[in-house]
Amino acid sequence: VFVQIGVQFERQFGTLGFFFLFNLLNLVANVAFTLSSLLLAPLLPDLGLLSSASCSGGLWGPVLGFLVVQTQRSPQPFISFCGLFNVPTKLYPLFLVLLFSLLGSP
Repeated sequence: VFVQIGVQFERQFGTLGFFFLFNLLNLVANVAFTLSSLLLAPLLPDLGLLSSASCSGGLWGPVLGFLVVQTQRSPQPFISFCGLFNVPTKLYPLFLVLLFSLLGSP
């Protein structure tokens, strides 16, 4: 998925523009994760948000950011999920977040 989205955005913004946008999305996502961990750690001490075992989503933030932009620009009303069923295009990123949250839960 990222290769298709990445190529499309690189053609639109150029290599340096895409590099800047990718790093900006990565920085914003990881700063938001760090700040939310710092703010929620005193309220939820049992979760261990400040422990070394806690890690951010990695590149999930920029990939999701590019996916949100692509789905908001798409004129198609639905996106097929693996050919199994259709998901409304505007809700596709939220669907992926929910799906991967369920797959990653204990």
